[in-house]
Amino acid sequence: MPSSALSKSVFTYLIASLFISSAFSQSDFSEVTGRLVNSEQSAIVYSTVALYTADSALVKGEVSDTQGSFTIRGVNPGYYYLLIQNIEYADYYTDRLKVGSGEIVDVGAVMLSSQSVELEGVTVTGKRQLVEVRPDKMVFNVSSTVNASGNNGLELLSKAPGVMIDPDNNVILQGKSGVRIFINGRPTRLSGSDLTTFLQSLQSDNIEQIELITNPSARYEAEGNAGIINIKLKNNVNLGYNGNIVHSQSYGTKPRMSTGATINYGKGKLGVTANLTHFDNTFWEGFAENKIQSGYRLNLESAESIHKKGFNATTSITYDFNEKHSVNLSGSAIRTTGDFDLFSETRIVDLSDTSPTEWLVSQSLTDYQSANFNFNLNYLWKFSDSFLISMDASYGSFDLDNEIYQPNTYYEEDKTTVIREANNGFDPNTDIELNSIKTDVEKKMGDVTITTGAKYYSVNTANQFIVSDVVDEDWTVNESKTNTFNYEEEVIAVYLETDIKLSENLSANAGGRLEQTSSRGTLISTQATENDDVKRNYLNFFPNLSLAYKAGKSEISLGYGQRITRPNYQDLNPFEAKMSELAIWKGNPFLKPNYITNYQMTFSHNNRLVISNTFSITEGFFARLVEIVDETSTFIIPRNMRRSTTNGLSVSYPVEVSKWWEASIFAIYNRTTYQGDFDKATINIDANIYTVRVQNSFTLPWGISADLAVAYGSPWIWRGSIEIDGYQRLDVGLRKAFFDDQLQIRLTGSDILNTNSDYPYKGNYGGIDLTGVYSNDNCRFGFGLTYQFGNRNIKKQRKSDALDAQLKRIE
Repeated sequence: MPSSALSKSVFTYLIASLFISSAFSQSDFSEVTGRLVNSEQSAIVYSTVALYTADSALVKGEVSDTQGSFTIRGVNPGYYYLLIQNIEYADYYTDRLKVGSGEIVDVGAVMLSSQSVELEGVTVTGKRQLVEVRPDKMVFNVSSTVNASGNNGLELLSKAPGVMIDPDNNVILQGKSGVRIFINGRPTRLSGSDLTTFLQSLQSDNIEQIELITNPSARYEAEGNAGIINIKLKNNVNLGYNGNIVHSQSYGTKPRMSTGATINYGKGKLGVTANLTHFDNTFWEGFAENKIQSGYRLNLESAESIHKKGFNATTSITYDFNEKHSVNLSGSAIRTTGDFDLFSETRIVDLSDTSPTEWLVSQSLTDYQSANFNFNLNYLWKFSDSFLISMDASYGSFDLDNEIYQPNTYYEEDKTTVIREANNGFDPNTDIELNSIKTDVEKKMGDVTITTGAKYYSVNTANQFIVSDVVDEDWTVNESKTNTFNYEEEVIAVYLETDIKLSENLSANAGGRLEQTSSRGTLISTQATENDDVKRNYLNFFPNLSLAYKAGKSEISLGYGQRITRPNYQDLNPFEAKMSELAIWKGNPFLKPNYITNYQMTFSHNNRLVISNTFSITEGFFARLVEIVDETSTFIIPRNMRRSTTNGLSVSYPVEVSKWWEASIFAIYNRTTYQGDFDKATINIDANIYTVRVQNSFTLPWGISADLAVAYGSPWIWRGSIEIDGYQRLDVGLRKAFFDDQLQIRLTGSDILNTNSDYPYKGNYGGIDLTGVYSNDNCRFGFGLTYQFGNRNIKKQRKSDALDAQLKRIE
């Protein structure tokens, strides 16, 4: 964007932030207060304090501060009791408390009794449920499953309930694409192959939880049709210092390995954590495809080996100036190098027999390196227990340099006589820079909590695509095919959200988000094109509403929301990237955002059985179509499909079969439709799609833990246009701890029956009839270990993220 426009945008954001920050004032309501101490009269910090009615219904909760004090505001007149919990102390129940109108009830100094704490790794004994259901999200506890060890972040997502990874490595949540990926509550800002590279650099042993938020409230960005997946990394700031060393490796068609170390330090007002992981992974995939188009049959056999290695470093530093002011600086850096080797053979048959059969033998040899840096500075100002402001400033960059040699040789049917050669060289380079600032303000007023905020972010991408003709290993730049594509995007957003407790059992959340988007894509080329300068400017309002009613141990909630998914930067880039002379990827600068309307109804009982029904309508769904270029060549190009709908039903239920056997069951059914009218094709597809996953956890003799996961998936739709067969899968894992739980050893097996490594598919549209099988390296066996050192006396951390400041559920 021009500097004047940028200055105006930032000025607008600052004015909005100042207005929001000054819109609230403090008020006093009935409250229950007190202070927690141990037998030595020292403060007990960061303990959960829950207020219950006399009939054991949870009202609200708070966390004790650095002085051990707590205050629960906005309490209606009545009779209550407190439940106080801290993992180092025994649970404490107060006597019945009477709270009058406008009264401050001070329970004084509450002394908790110490209890022994046993640790498994850095996790307290008393295993978490694999899947937890909360009012606003579902949580997949990675540390509760043995067979997640040794996976990278992308593989781990595929094991989360309701999540699938398609052959293009797109993440699909409950049947819908367009998922927004967050790390520790902050968006990654990456998409497409860049996001894939980032997720594959993460290791499951450094991941604590995966949060699945299918209907985000207005405080979240409106980006992401299917919702948000938040990956929470481990951050165990204990008393003193501690750390761990984690190693994992697995073997299938290709080997994968990672080794990392984490150091944590916490003392007084300072908390520091740092992690460094080295990874060296090789992925394999292949296609066997039969395609008929324009009177020709093309039989393709291809195999690709993808080797990536590098380092992933993360750090977080928190400093509490006092109980009201704190600052956090976090950052990550990922450096990756690698080589991708694609080999393919295509038999070209003229079905009219007017020309002889030919063979195309092609390769795509890539040298690859990338660097990703992200930094975030957070400042939290807690005016009081009922009023806080959080401010964030973020910066990110992503650099990608490739060199690709792509030779093509045509042979006669004997595969020895050369007909002709066409050898190409490509240097595609991408630089992405991201900046954002945001302010969130939260005010509690009795049974009403108002949250509002403003955000500004900008994205600038510079893409250079140098094409060379290669003859006898000499590269000569082809100026007519060389391009530069730059893309700039700015978004200014403001939101307002209200949580209201309408009665003892009924609560509501209502909000709206306003986003102004400006974007511009410019193509610099020696060849005149109609799409060399594409500008967009649009204003959208995204409402969000939810209601929750609780009766005893059961709760039902209704939700409605609207969201947007903007095109990937790579998909807007009009470059042509050849996988061979016959298969060419081509971007689409005219790709428009798509919009989704979500409806959701959820029933839960005892925080265990959860049944959810969702219905969504996506206008302008992103499809990737195969389009004919000439008699034998095709483009793979992203297009806006007219509409896609998904009507889904999911069920989650954990079962304690016996004292030594627990099972978690997750099943989902989706009725999905895709409709689109294009220049060369009309698509009208519907499918009934369902998946079932049963995770079994066993406590065996000799202190061994075992996991066995069984999964089944029905046929589904790929790229909005291709029907792909279903799958079955069996994963296993064993874990054993030694030396007072300081050392853990794990053995894992993924897809051990090799039933989830081949995906038959078919498609028929736009004059193309194709069938094929996509294969990958899912069948793997692995080994891992974790060694812990340092102090293992856990200190519960304060909730410092303003987005999570309101305590919604007592665990």
